[in-house]
Amino acid sequence: MTNIDSRIEWGLCKKVWNVPGYYLLFYERDMFTILPKRAFGSKEQEEQFKAMAHRKISPELTQIFS
Repeated sequence: MTNIDSRIEWGLCKKVWNVPGYYLLFYERDMFTILPKRAFGSKEQEEQFKAMAHRKISPELTQIFS
């Protein structure tokens, strides 16, 4: 699909996991959004997303897995 627009309510997001192929944005223990890495148009867009996640969610709450 093309031209999909999605908004993230960062105030509700408690942690972000970076797993192979995806980012998982957790709101509650069993509530999360799956963001495929292929959704980013470039490496720069993905880096901007990661920087925003670190700004919006305390780094202590951000868990990164490779």
